[in-house]
Amino acid sequence: MSKHHSVPWWRRLWAFYAATRFLQATNAQFVPPLPEEVVQLKVGKQTLMTDIYRPSKPPKGTIVMIHGMNSSGARDPRMIKLCSAVARLGFIAVAPTFPSICEHLIQIEQLTLFRETLQQVILNKSICPTGKLSIFTASFSGGISVKASACESLANQVNAIMSVSITENADTNYLEILSNNCEDLYARLIATKNLYHFTKQVDRVLDAGLEAAIEDEFTYSPNDHLERYLKTLTPKDAKRVLTLVNAVKNADFHPDDSLMKKLDLQKLKYYFSFENELEHAPFKLFILQSDRDKIMQPYHALGLSKRLHQKNVDHELEVTPLLDHANMNMSIRKLKAIYRAIRLFAHYFFIA
Repeated sequence: MSKHHSVPWWRRLWAFYAATRFLQATNAQFVPPLPEEVVQLKVGKQTLMTDIYRPSKPPKGTIVMIHGMNSSGARDPRMIKLCSAVARLGFIAVAPTFPSICEHLIQIEQLTLFRETLQQVILNKSICPTGKLSIFTASFSGGISVKASACESLANQVNAIMSVSITENADTNYLEILSNNCEDLYARLIATKNLYHFTKQVDRVLDAGLEAAIEDEFTYSPNDHLERYLKTLTPKDAKRVLTLVNAVKNADFHPDDSLMKKLDLQKLKYYFSFENELEHAPFKLFILQSDRDKIMQPYHALGLSKRLHQKNVDHELEVTPLLDHANMNMSIRKLKAIYRAIRLFAHYFFIA
């Protein structure tokens, strides 16, 4: 916060207080109740169910909370805790649920969807009274949020973006996850499902089987989805599903060369790379990156940060032992790391 020497000391002190309370919420066991206010946000041809968490006093600003890949969307218990914490800090938390992300899909159309969602939030004075907002997000949604926010139509309307883990190299990262070397089964299953969607080779029986297996691996989900789905299939189809899922589970999935040739990685890179857009973006990017992330390895964020420094792009990166990918794990033995994370979030809330 060296650029804000003229700002009263109490504002900076409040930012550190806010960051501390926010991080406490990530580690809390108790999940707060759902918000009483839910709005239907009209975005293009879609209607997004959007949870609104309001502060008890006049709002300091608006933070759009964009969920990662899981079927719960904004109702993910982690998101509920964070949204409630944001509201207690005095912000309006706007949490839309994106159906395609709940279906564990990576789609080019999500870039437009994110951009138009932010535009609709800004136009709604009830949830964005200042006409400006900030974003909190994670994982692949982080890269999409950055690219969507950098467009001309949102110029000077996004203050800051905080992403828990991020990658700028969507093509390389996707192949890393798809490979049998990735240690995270949940991510490998999602990458496998998307392989068939990217190449337009979707088999509905196999797709539903992969979706059931993904649900079984989700932290907050009962783990009998695949078993129940297999009981609905013919023995032949059940065998096909089990063969594919077990291959992924056993790190022995080897897609046909013909399938891999249909995978357009350049398209993935073109639509989800955002480094060039950041050079002229008016908002500031904050990244909290796990030092042991098995899905988005730290070298992605570190490389991005190095290149942004070379281009004099204002941003902040903190590589931390406090989380794995998107799950916080704080302890008294990690006081230095906790302080550094608090400092990062304080800088974010100071701008938000």
